[in-house]
Amino acid sequence: MAEQLARPTPLNVAARAPRLIAEPPRREVAEQRLAARPLFDRHTWEQAIRYSELHPYSRLLAMMLAHYADGTGHIPSSDVLVAPRLAKACNVPVQDVHISLSVLYRERYIDRGEPSGHTPRSVTLSFPPGYQRPHSPGDRP
Repeated sequence: MAEQLARPTPLNVAARAPRLIAEPPRREVAEQRLAARPLFDRHTWEQAIRYSELHPYSRLLAMMLAHYADGTGHIPSSDVLVAPRLAKACNVPVQDVHISLSVLYRERYIDRGEPSGHTPRSVTLSFPPGYQRPHSPGDRP
């Protein structure tokens, strides 16, 4: 004879349900997120550029580089880093792009990779040595 199935009860359903893994406390989750956060902070870097005494063309080029950079502040060598393309994107003369890249490198706002043939060098956004974050009116003491 066919076995008769028992009618499910809340107790039976709960016993058959998979056990859920307990969530870690919120503090642990926050610490994990902080640890996973990249060391480069684009907002702080852009703020450093805005408050710098760089020439406006250098600041404009720096903001364009920040646009192309990834979450760690790195721009791999690519066609984007070719001076004529940057000049067109910023609407400035090519000579000024070369000068601005040199100024940003000299002032240590960027690090350049090693040259390799005819491919453009990679660029990493960085902070000058001894950089102190400026206080803006919206900052709390």
